[in-house]
Amino acid sequence: VAGATGGPPRGVDEQQLLRDLLHTLQGVGSACFKYDRVAARFLVDSSYLLSRPAWCLVQRILEIGNLHMQLSDTIAGALEAEAGERSLLQQALCEALRDQLRDYYRVLALLMARLSDPSAEMTLRR
Repeated sequence: VAGATGGPPRGVDEQQLLRDLLHTLQGVGSACFKYDRVAARFLVDSSYLLSRPAWCLVQRILEIGNLHMQLSDTIAGALEAEAGERSLLQQALCEALRDQLRDYYRVLALLMARLSDPSAEMTLRR
């Protein structure tokens, strides 16, 4: 099987996979995962080879990244609309969602810090 780079697919280090998954959860593409605007979802780059259990777990995590992108795009679109076009309920809902996203980003920052700490062991399973 040929990868996207023309060579054979290659395995991925678990630490790189975790780092790339955390980026994906923030809506940022990476070496392992690319955002497909047409499909509106993150996809595993075909130049990387994942075991079946890892692939299944990665797909579940990527779905969270996909939902994050949809939510962020929806909030951004609602906030770009002129104030006269938005109801008070819509404004309040957008603010509440932005507050929840701030908490979400804090959790992701803690996970990124933990991943950077060599003494803290972090795996796909834990």
